[in-house]
Amino acid sequence: MEGIGLNAAARVFGYAKTTILNWEKKLSGLQETLFLYALVTGQWEVYGCQIR
Repeated sequence: MEGIGLNAAARVFGYAKTTILNWEKKLSGLQETLFLYALVTGQWEVYGCQIR
């Protein structure tokens, strides 16, 4: 997965780094569940073509 770093996320969203780290710790147990949910319900874009 790609994303932005901790410092950038704190700056962009206006939250303290410790707040973002706390959210990450709280939500880390849901990673598999959220990934499966995204697979089942989400729209995927592969090589510029939308798959629905």
